[in-house]
Amino acid sequence: MKLGQLEAEVKSRKGFWMNIKLPRKLRQALLSIKDIFRLIIYSVFPRLEDIRKRRGWRRHYDRIFGEVQDDFLTFMNWGYAPLDKQQEVLHLEPEDEPWRSSIQLYHHLTSQVDLRGLKVLEVGCGRGGGCNFIRRYSKPSQMIGVDLMKANIEFCSNKYAIDGLSFRQADAEALPFDDGSIDVVVNIESSHCYPDLDRFYREVARVLRIGGFFLYADFGSEWEMAKLKHILNNHYELSLIRTQDITANVVEALRNCSAQKKKMLLKEFQDDKQIQFFSDLARLEGSWGFNRFRDRMEVYFSFLLQRVNLG
Repeated sequence: MKLGQLEAEVKSRKGFWMNIKLPRKLRQALLSIKDIFRLIIYSVFPRLEDIRKRRGWRRHYDRIFGEVQDDFLTFMNWGYAPLDKQQEVLHLEPEDEPWRSSIQLYHHLTSQVDLRGLKVLEVGCGRGGGCNFIRRYSKPSQMIGVDLMKANIEFCSNKYAIDGLSFRQADAEALPFDDGSIDVVVNIESSHCYPDLDRFYREVARVLRIGGFFLYADFGSEWEMAKLKHILNNHYELSLIRTQDITANVVEALRNCSAQKKKMLLKEFQDDKQIQFFSDLARLEGSWGFNRFRDRMEVYFSFLLQRVNLG
């Protein structure tokens, strides 16, 4: 499949909702109605949301890692691009350049705190690219990555042989670490999969030392992010220091990387269905997922929080 064919394929996702053309405001209104309906259903049957999230995202990522071979995918976030052209360019080693966009999202968060000599935990480490970057560039004394999926931990343990970098399987809502044993917790583009956000935040607060930091970024609909921000603003153990809407930065990153990602997909896969699936996953420019960010049907935020002393 040639690049032009792939582009056309991405722009013509199957299904009525994918292809129907509606005015932007009408589409946003329909999505708001959908969010309200979900809120009502999940308020009456709260366990339904837990079951839907856990099963749905497990199937989604099982498919991803069932089809990905070798080292093709080491980062899983949608990236970040500075909008200020005067901003200093992040220096990367040549082997890291292909993943610049995704690395810049980690840098956006981790540059807010000096990690040198600290014990850092990434919850939802995926394929380990972020942990590898943080350990090599930010120089924490220990960098630990945890993920719910056994396949991810096996991949990371086999791929990365760096002193001070380790991985283990764990549930974000039941972290296997002592109280106050971690200096910094990182969580990027992962918590939307968790059934109980409040329980996750309580676990983050529990494992963080007093004064430790929580570096956090995720996306969702306006309603989902309003719910998330409400929980964070009212959390008695975590103080919200900074909130940033980085949707435009993510859109710019997706736009900048679309051509490169198309080439990577064509090199890695021959099957048209695989190419289509990963094109949608990567939210290539012109795709339904890309347009959701562009039109702010979904928004992306980053947060800096600090563990406070209740006494």
